[in-house]
Amino acid sequence: SCALNNRDAFGSSSGTSRGQSAGRISNSASPTRLTCQSDQRADSVGSSDTCALCCAGCCLLLCISLHAGRCLATHRNMEHEDAVVSIDPDITDVVKGTDQLDVKLDSNVRYLTPQAAALARMAAEATCGNRNEGWDIRPHPMLEAAAPNLEQFEQPSTAPVAIMRNPIAGRQVIGGSSDLASPVPINTEVSVPFESALMTGHLKLHIRGLKSTDPSVFLGKKRFLHIAIQGRFKRDLKASDIWGGHEWFAITNLLPMSFVNIAYTAAAKMFSSTTRVCPSTANGQIAGFLNPMLASCQICNVSRPGQEPDIWEAQEDMRLLSQQLADKDGNPLCPDKRRRWFDVPVNADSVILSKEYVYTLHSWQHWCNIATYRLQLNSVLSFDLCQFSEGQPLQIMAKDQASGEYIINLLLWHKNLLYKEKPSSHSSSDTFSVRDRLKAMKDSWQGIITRHK
Repeated sequence: SCALNNRDAFGSSSGTSRGQSAGRISNSASPTRLTCQSDQRADSVGSSDTCALCCAGCCLLLCISLHAGRCLATHRNMEHEDAVVSIDPDITDVVKGTDQLDVKLDSNVRYLTPQAAALARMAAEATCGNRNEGWDIRPHPMLEAAAPNLEQFEQPSTAPVAIMRNPIAGRQVIGGSSDLASPVPINTEVSVPFESALMTGHLKLHIRGLKSTDPSVFLGKKRFLHIAIQGRFKRDLKASDIWGGHEWFAITNLLPMSFVNIAYTAAAKMFSSTTRVCPSTANGQIAGFLNPMLASCQICNVSRPGQEPDIWEAQEDMRLLSQQLADKDGNPLCPDKRRRWFDVPVNADSVILSKEYVYTLHSWQHWCNIATYRLQLNSVLSFDLCQFSEGQPLQIMAKDQASGEYIINLLLWHKNLLYKEKPSSHSSSDTFSVRDRLKAMKDSWQGIITRHK
């Protein structure tokens, strides 16, 4: 998951801890009047890194706990050996023939979450193991169809990064193509046409540190990634159902489940009071870290068709959706107040995202350098995220939790996720020492538990 300075993140939120949020905001429909803290100040070069370090530390725990993946619902060596993934009856016969996933069918469980249904269907249709791109590290089976090859990673303008469509999100037409094996255009001068199951419009995605990067986009900013989406929803949606963040199909076997739970709890407190964390893939759940979209994105503008702003110049304004999103003078709430307002479930539940309006959404983050795939703790310290990925990249994702359909779901691939770096004294020592130490810690904990049984 991505967080920065408590709020600069796709998947981050208002910058208020759970305790702060609970203490300052009541469960009423009216917003609490708060002093607005500037997002621009938080994102500017030279701003304090204290909060960013706290968030980055928790995100590091998440990356370690989530990324050492095993196949979805594979629990042979875990404490949840009786976990099941319930399968929709109409595809049970097909899924039984899928060898890539260790799925236990339970005829007594009839209810199936939309997420589990999507995964089951994806598993039934998967062609896992059929591609041979010379990967040193094989991508997760559920993502293999969208894993880049070496030629795509080495395109001069975007190397060593490739952004792809997530297969589980269904058809996403970006730049006129829905091909899972075709990279999504990035660092473009003009916005790119975009259509998904829930939205039609266009987007701009900028990543720092690439040959095609426009320096002016990041001038005076600490952010490494900035995405803007503008468009109309295809149907009315409840604001409380729209969540963003990250989803994984596997959980670690390097760390005890108790440690994973501690990491999730700590990370949740750094985001919003309504953050959802799931450290297990049991019973059809997707392991992940989610936040309400409107309690996390940095800018949200709602306009009537024909009156929408330029996608990159949009300013905060959600007054068309609720009078509570205006201040006492009738002006739009600033982003920080809007995020805090939507972090209260009763408030979010009262707002309908009408398909009649045009929505402009901006999200950015400054803790993960996508060009190097390192967790940037501060201007000096960083941590390699690739060594714990096991074929599962970071995401840009927003979805309707009620239906399981996605507004957007992109995979942020880096060459080092699938192709090993050439050996060097620094990278080799760094990688093996961290992994070996974690394995030693795990073995030590298991030994202590065994002796005390």
